[in-house]
Order: sequence, then C-alpha cells, then structure tokens
Amino acid sequence: MDILEGLLDGVKYGEVVLIKYPPSYVPEFTILQIVEYAKSKGVPVIIDDNFDAFPIIVSHLEALGVSFDTNTVYVVKTGGSINVGNVIAKIRYHPDPRVYLKEYRETMDKVFSKFKECITISVGVESVLSRLTTPQELYLAIFEIQKALGNKNRKSVYLINERIFNALPSIARVELSRIASTIVNTKPYTTGAHLYIVKSPNPELVGKEITVDVGGKQ
Repeated sequence: MDILEGLLDGVKYGEVVLIKYPPSYVPEFTILQIVEYAKSKGVPVIIDDNFDAFPIIVSHLEALGVSFDTNTVYVVKTGGSINVGNVIAKIRYHPDPRVYLKEYRETMDKVFSKFKECITISVGVESVLSRLTTPQELYLAIFEIQKALGNKNRKSVYLINERIFNALPSIARVELSRIASTIVNTKPYTTGAHLYIVKSPNPELVGKEITVDVGGKQ
C-alpha cells in the first residue's frame, strides 16, 4: 500500500479524482484501500451511494471473502432501498434534474458542515448521468461535481464505469476529464487491479502504475 498511500497523500484537499474502470471488481478493491488509508490518517469517509451501488459493492466483497466493516463509513444515499453502512442522509431522486440537484446540494452542504475534513467516494454516479437527456441537464450535474474542485475540506473520488462513461455525450466526457485534477485508468486481475495515472498535478505521478491487491478467495 506504500505507493498507493503516496498517491493518496499527494491528492490535496480540494482535488477531484476520476477513476475509470471496466466491468470488474475495481470499485471494491479501490474503496477498501481508500477506507483503510483514511482510517490510518484519522479522516472520515463519506460514500455518495447512488441507486444501491454501494450495497452491491459490499456484497461482492463478501463473495470474494474479503472483510469490510461498513460501520466505519458514512453513507449518503440517492435512490435505492438497501441501507448499508452508517447512513446519515437520504436524497429523494426526482426525474426533474433541477429538483433533484437542488435537494442533493442542500443535503450534501448539511453533511459536509459536520466534518472538518473528509474523503468522499461517489459510486453509481454514472447511473445519474445516464438518466440526463439534454446538454442543459448534463451541465447542471457537471457543475455540481465541479463545486468539489477547490473545496479544501474534501478529497473527492469518483468511480465511474468505463463503458457507461464512453457512452455519455462527448461534452460530458470532455467536461468531466477537464474538471478532474487526477485521472486514473485501471486494468483488473483476479484479486486486484493495476492503476495507471494519466493525469495529475504532480508530474512525478503521471505515467506511474500502482498495483492494488486485497487477496480474498483464489
């Protein structure tokens, strides 16, 4: 974990990290490692769980035989019905993006006001983006993500399925890539993943490969 810890240490508060992954267990491995890192630093983790993406991730870890104490993370849920982890807020999904994003913004502002510093991990956000049908709606959502950039109380990590990301309108892909201060591509294997850093404010990290392995059942 030394190299991964170096990467996470290098991500400053106010940065946005975009991790793209193919269909795999990359989200499971990555969340586990980030939570362990945060615990070692005494920093709380908030999972931004969209449409029960987090419960699915936890179920996969259990199937892999990997232990994960979900009570160590705070969870804010949008949509879905399965509560996993320390759920501290729920956001009602509304088909009108203006209504939903207003409630999302107000809820998250209240949550963040309770923490001096935190690491947020957003999962299932591509499920929200794929429901948006016009450029105006996409820009509203992207603007909310952009607000995390420069927020000195947060390190923000977005785990996004590569296939769904590539299916988004080109303007959404371009804007998300522009906003992200760090972009990581991934290549999974049986018990972990190789992370390739393709964009970073630290030039020494660009082009680096990091291996994340959590073991589990072989």
